[in-house]
Amino acid sequence: MVILMKPNKILVVSKPSRLFQKENAVDDIVFYIPEKYNGFELKNFIATLYYTNPANDAISEILVVASDSDKEGFLQYSLPVTTKITKLPGTISLYLSFVHNDVATMTSYVLKTSTLDIEIETWEDYFKYLPNDSLATIDNKIAELDTKIAEIKALADMEIPDDLALTKEGHLQLSVDGSPIGDGVNVVVTNDDTDGTDDGVLDFDVVGI
Repeated sequence: MVILMKPNKILVVSKPSRLFQKENAVDDIVFYIPEKYNGFELKNFIATLYYTNPANDAISEILVVASDSDKEGFLQYSLPVTTKITKLPGTISLYLSFVHNDVATMTSYVLKTSTLDIEIETWEDYFKYLPNDSLATIDNKIAELDTKIAEIKALADMEIPDDLALTKEGHLQLSVDGSPIGDGVNVVVTNDDTDGTDDGVLDFDVVGI
């Protein structure tokens, strides 16, 4: 969802998005604010979003200006839409406040926008007869499956060695299709059994390498 502040401080939705109850972290509310208002550089102001949810709880969020704006002449702020916003279906009423304290003049400059209403849509709860712990279990299992799928994909992309070569210089190297993998290791190579004792020391005999 994209919200634009017009020169008269009115907030309008320039690109709507449907937001549903209990959605989390898949949408952003993007605010575009003119860089200047009445000669003031708004990038020097602290931007705060104030909103009330359907339960009439008052909530505030300090917004951080993006380093690069997608819209020329505008500052860009983004707020992830989490369950803090979508917990309940109904109307969210919001406005923005910009504050700048000038220490030299001991003046506090404050700009406020108009109020804008956005809707959090309800959805048919097919699992409403299941206890909450059952729903949590289902969500956790889905998350576990998603992690396993990612791990399997990572394994499928791994290069599996098909050869092990030992050079005359004593360098042991894994390779795939003739191409070395990793740095390999250096081993001590001898042509004769050093002591003939079965003491766990492996002596390599170089044969035709």
